[in-house]
Amino acid sequence: MKKYGHYAVVDLEMCMVPDHNSPGHQGLETIQIGAAMLDRDYKMVSTFDTFVCPEYGQVNAFIEQLTGIHESDLEGAPKMEQALTSFMDWVHTYDTDGNVGALSWSMSDASQLRKETAGKNIEIPGLSCLLDNWVDAQKLFSKRMNTKHSYKLSEALFAAGIVPEGQEHNGMSDAVNTAALLSKLLSGTLVLNPIYESMTREETTPLTFSLGEAFKGLKFDS
Repeated sequence: MKKYGHYAVVDLEMCMVPDHNSPGHQGLETIQIGAAMLDRDYKMVSTFDTFVCPEYGQVNAFIEQLTGIHESDLEGAPKMEQALTSFMDWVHTYDTDGNVGALSWSMSDASQLRKETAGKNIEIPGLSCLLDNWVDAQKLFSKRMNTKHSYKLSEALFAAGIVPEGQEHNGMSDAVNTAALLSKLLSGTLVLNPIYESMTREETTPLTFSLGEAFKGLKFDS
């Protein structure tokens, strides 16, 4: 991976857009942008977090349960153009000659940004360049593990011995947890969780991650 002065680790949360409301058949709309900034030594130096008010979609019961985000959280939140402008202003504070890279767990967030900005005719200075140099952190981790298996973030965190912060599928929490994982991965200090190593040695097929199975049979002192 190309070396940058800083790395913006990004996670988006989205809601569904009903087909009859969807401009250009856009099926998803961003409702939260979370990000964590790593410096050139892969240490976290800053975070960014904003809710985004959707223009066409709505937060249903499934999204509420998945993300913990409610319609009331989005009241008064900026729309996508304003939210992205704030995000890029934050990125630019660490940008010297385009020297900020962006990463996310899979490329779905970069794809969503491309689709949504195109569908809403949004142009933000510097965003196109950031998208063109976007890196798939999920693939980086799979490469480190010498497998084609696509790890869930929760599985990768467990494998790396990282206790996750916050709620899963919250944009800020996922961005911070992904950044913590990348800090170890990119600095070469990642050491696998011995419990995970023991589990994978016993597996003949790619591991299906389950916390319940991970701790099954283990005894803890009271």
